[in-house]
Amino acid sequence: MRRLIKEGEEINFRAVARRAGVSLDFLYAHTDLRRRIETLHGQQRTADRRAPRSTTARLSIL
Repeated sequence: MRRLIKEGEEINFRAVARRAGVSLDFLYAHTDLRRRIETLHGQQRTADRRAPRSTTARLSIL
């Protein structure tokens, strides 16, 4: 998860499983890992919603 964060990748179960070389079942079965992934994923989604829109996006509205 640290590498995914450092590289600016999306944190989700598939990405973590692929990077760690484990199954999705493994991640879902380990409550501490599951909670951490869900928390990080939620934080990324919140940050995405708060990101300011680009100037181009604002101009296209006008």
